Amino acid sequence: MKPLIIYIALAIASAGFAPDARADWSEASVAYKCDPAGNLFALHGVVQANDEFFIPKKPGYSVISDEEPSSLHCNIGKARITAIIEVSPPREKGMCASQALYSIRKLEVNGKEIMGYQLFNNICSFSGSSLFGVEISTKGKNINIKTCAGKWDWKPEYDDSKCESKIISLDKQ
Repeated sequence: MKPLIIYIALAIASAGFAPDARADWSEASVAYKCDPAGNLFALHGVVQANDEFFIPKKPGYSVISDEEPSSLHCNIGKARITAIIEVSPPREKGMCASQALYSIRKLEVNGKEIMGYQLFNNICSFSGSSLFGVEISTKGKNINIKTCAGKWDWKPEYDDSKCESKIISLDKQ
């Protein structure tokens, strides 16, 4: 009987010392910015957990719907950007069922597709990295497309994030 009491006391005492405790829930979303004056169209991941924003919406950005697809249009310089963002709302069953899942269905510049289907801000991804940022800007006759991918792991930034940029000429559009 004495060992059982000691075991219970130790279990209760150690319960408050769980260094790797995680939040009870998390929710990903997508924010966008159309800034013709700043020559920028951008998509960025947002993550909220336990009523706290781990990765908050950036100033000047708007959060898209978590229930229906969003068709976003933005004119920057001589480029017309069109982004179709699809959303699969939370479900009753399945892996990561409590999460809305976002994807870029297509991303176009002046009617030419520059990105096809791509999951976006998939914080439930067990495969590792997920696209969490896209920025499109123009300079003269060129479009700069910057994409960033990483993994969210209960921190205020994405782990192992890597960004890539490519330049496309508007003349070839």
